[in-house]
Amino acid sequence: MEPNRYSFYINWLELQRSGQIDDFEFNFIKRDQFNELVSRYIDSLNAKFKEKTFISRSTINDIRRALLEPKDHSIRDARFRSWARNSFKLLSIGSHHFVCEIPYI
Repeated sequence: MEPNRYSFYINWLELQRSGQIDDFEFNFIKRDQFNELVSRYIDSLNAKFKEKTFISRSTINDIRRALLEPKDHSIRDARFRSWARNSFKLLSIGSHHFVCEIPYI
């Protein structure tokens, strides 16, 4: 990840851990305005890109399974498994496996 994205992500994690995320508001835009902009953006996307724009927890779990079990062909389709292998890596800490985006250079 580039430094700005990484520092933003770390700050976001700290807000989540401290329980402040639900009370966090930006000064330049209201939460409902932001949600409306995001909804409009997602609605404007081609259907095949919608799922990969904002990755859900279930998609992360499928990516994790595809990376942990590369021979399991029951995980979605071949295109999804290829995308998972080419776009993500697993970071293993103890018995936990975290899905990490491979940065494009």
